[in-house]
Amino acid sequence: FRPFWDTYHTIDERYAGGEVDREALIQGAIRGMIDSLEDPYSSYLTSDQYRSSLQGISGQFEGIGAEIATQASDGTQGCSTLGPTCRLVIIAPIGGSPAEKAGLLPGDLVLATDGVPLDGLTVDAARERMRGPKDTPVELSIQRGADSPFDLTVVRDIIQEREVESRELVDGRVAYLHLEGFSDQAAADFAAAVKGHVDAGRRMFIVDLRGNPGGYVTAARAVASQFMAAGVVFWEEDAQGGVIPTEAMPGGYATDGSIRAVVLIDRGSASASEIVAAALHDS
Repeated sequence: FRPFWDTYHTIDERYAGGEVDREALIQGAIRGMIDSLEDPYSSYLTSDQYRSSLQGISGQFEGIGAEIATQASDGTQGCSTLGPTCRLVIIAPIGGSPAEKAGLLPGDLVLATDGVPLDGLTVDAARERMRGPKDTPVELSIQRGADSPFDLTVVRDIIQEREVESRELVDGRVAYLHLEGFSDQAAADFAAAVKGHVDAGRRMFIVDLRGNPGGYVTAARAVASQFMAAGVVFWEEDAQGGVIPTEAMPGGYATDGSIRAVVLIDRGSASASEIVAAALHDS
């Protein structure tokens, strides 16, 4: 380790470009160790990045809780850069969210955040403006219909995203379940939706995992177990070559042999989605 410490102390004591952030230096060294593996599946996250990653996997985020999109002057959605002819529009506040409690309505246009216009931003950049730590306020400049713009303060909170869409098709004979993530809440909501369809007498299921990037492996096991009465859902292999099987959980609601299921995947179905698709295919 002597070359490492020699380098560290040289930078700390002799760097001529200004004061050195020692924490950033250490973080960079750690990142460099991981990058030297040249493994696309290994990366280093700072504590803030890790916290943000966990929130994403858990289906949660800190913000105002509203579905947003861009809207052109003619009312069509999907314009790219915000400006006079492309505005940020509230599609719908999430039920029980700070946005709903503050009085935001579908169709409201967001012109600025904390007094700074959104012009020139993408929808993702505008979304980041509205997100932030729980219990912190953000002031939105709102245009509602032909009324004059007004300011609305929304206090951010932790928002649980809706990850399960459930409906019936073909005159109520087919159950359709679209899963957008694999958080623990998503697994519980998925189980409840499956039970509802089975109780209603449906024996044909479409499980839509298209575009689902994955999440917790425990949630993958729970989702697959809704259709698997027994058997291995997946195997884990450790660095020493040991293989550990993970069995299906008992109590799945759609394990009856008369039930048929189709799983939809695409190139955006990754991680836990692949585990569930493979487990159901093989079983």
